[in-house]
Formats: sequence, structure tokens, C-alpha cells
Amino acid sequence: NPNDPDDALGDLDNDGISNLQEFLNGTPAYGSIDIDGNKQYDALTDGLLILRGMFGLTGDSLILGATANDAVFVSSDEILTQYESLEDLLDIDGDANIDALTDGLLVLRYLFGLRGSTLVTGVISSSATRDVNEIQEHLEMLMPQL
Repeated sequence: NPNDPDDALGDLDNDGISNLQEFLNGTPAYGSIDIDGNKQYDALTDGLLILRGMFGLTGDSLILGATANDAVFVSSDEILTQYESLEDLLDIDGDANIDALTDGLLVLRYLFGLRGSTLVTGVISSSATRDVNEIQEHLEMLMPQL
């Protein structure tokens, strides 16, 4: 909030990065899975970029065919920076691990519109601490109105 100097020291998404630093980094202070920055949530861009990031892909392998035409962040370095700024929030199922085959697929399925048991069946970790409702709430938190 530019009218509240105390806001700069806050940490809206509790990721350890101050609101001011998030602003300077160009990342949303609330955390967002809009990885390419085009103010849209899309499974075939944002979801795929997150999944590829979780698999550890970099360079062209990270971004090839996965950024939107109107993306703000298009280079692999920019996308990787966006991913890394969000990474601490990507433990979707709460098992203390960020895993492409659980958390990544949950993000992708959610962005495709799956909800309820269809969202989690076959992809939730056996050590997950979040149930389906908590997983959906966590994903909703990562998708603030843009």
C-alpha cells in the first residue's frame, strides 16, 4: 500500500520476503501461480511452467511452448525467478516436500478446473497433512484476483 509506510515491512503471504522486496522483485506480495505474469491462470502455461520447474527443468526446456503470447515474463531466467519466489508456497498437499508428481499435478488439475475428490485422487502424497478442502483453499490462496 503506497499510502501506508508500515506495509513495506509486512509479509502478506508469510513467505519470509517483505512486501517491499516483493514489489522490488516484481513478485506479488500475496503469492500467485500466474508464473508468466499475464494476469491469467492457465493450466497450459502457468501449470505447465510450475510442473516443469518442479521437475528441475531450466533453459529452453523450461519455457518451450509454455508461455502465453501476452506473458510479461518470457525468458527462462525470468520464469525461474518467478517460480523460485513462489516455491516455498508450492507444497500443496502439506507433506513438507515439493514434488512434481503430487504438488505439480495438483496445481495442474486445479487449473484445469478439477475439484473435490477428482482433484486429489491418485496424486496426493501418502504423508499429506492437508485434506481435499484444505488443498483447494491453499490453491485458492495462490490464485488471488488479478
